[in-house]
Amino acid sequence: MKPANIEPIHRLGEAIAKSDKSHLVMHKSKQRIDVHNKNHVFYLAKGNIGAYSFDGEVLIFNIFAPEIICLEKLKDHKILNHLRCVTDCELHVINTDYLRDIIDKGSLWSDAFDIISRYLYIYYVRDNNLTRPTAKESIIQYLKYIWGFENTQRESTSVYTFLLERTHISRSLIHKVLSELEKDGVISVSRGILTMCNLP
Repeated sequence: MKPANIEPIHRLGEAIAKSDKSHLVMHKSKQRIDVHNKNHVFYLAKGNIGAYSFDGEVLIFNIFAPEIICLEKLKDHKILNHLRCVTDCELHVINTDYLRDIIDKGSLWSDAFDIISRYLYIYYVRDNNLTRPTAKESIIQYLKYIWGFENTQRESTSVYTFLLERTHISRSLIHKVLSELEKDGVISVSRGILTMCNLP
């Protein structure tokens, strides 16, 4: 997931990292981080993490540094069950009570609101994709979403893995739809990476 404006993340992340109430943790690729029963907010300074829901271990989205994770816990909402590192990761961890104090003293509520609003939009896009009437429409929406990634994120994202983890569409049907779209000249996929997208 790619932030349109990264400044709120930088300001709040820097405040978390500089606080003597936070601590830095390093996690290796594929490590699981349980978050559902902890009142912690995370500043992802380096790496790529998958965020998973409570129901059925479903991957909701991938998170690329820099990013603030679990900010909704400031209001005691628990959306994520656990995180899993896709790459080696650096996380600054802080208790929600301390973070509220930092946000108050630093007048950072506007930044927190911007970050939470973006997450809300991402959930909307995801749900909208999942309720598409046909598999092809779902695939097209996800391809447009992937195309919006920064180049480094897109170039490390396998279209097949991305779709298989987020939908119940079979690999064979995904391949069929991608082949049709390539034949129509609206996308290009090389070794599973989306290299061109002119979808309307």
